Amino acid sequence: MGNYCYKTESQPLIPYRYTWTGLLSPTEIRQITPLYASAFKWPTARSSQYFSRCTTYVTGVLEWLIVYDQKKVVAFLSLHEHPDGILLANVVTIPSYRGRGIATEMLRKTRDRVHGERLYLQVLAEQPILVDFYSRRGFRLLPTLTSSGRYQMVQE
Repeated sequence: MGNYCYKTESQPLIPYRYTWTGLLSPTEIRQITPLYASAFKWPTARSSQYFSRCTTYVTGVLEWLIVYDQKKVVAFLSLHEHPDGILLANVVTIPSYRGRGIATEMLRKTRDRVHGERLYLQVLAEQPILVDFYSRRGFRLLPTLTSSGRYQMVQE
């Protein structure tokens, strides 16, 4: 869904391609699986099983936003059904691409995509830096932890 160019004083103009998809291609799965495994501390085999189901419709998964630097996947997120809106999940950016505004742009594109629906997400309680990141982008913390020890946040 269009290109986004990001520039810092120390880097040249870098075009990233943001693409919405309902199903992941085998190539995307091969690129995403190790990123997901690393980000969420899952064994690669478990991540591979999870993503192999994503080439077909998985109940509750609405769409994926994949970010490319040329042909390389550098970030992604997924949108899921939620009883009170849309659940934003699996938000991952390759560490060497962090700090370039990619996750912020993914959140902006997601907000545009869901047309005013409430966005929910969950953050592990031991990751307060992520609570701060999402708070600065308009999410507010809900008062209770989930049974799995996650904070819930919402953007209305």
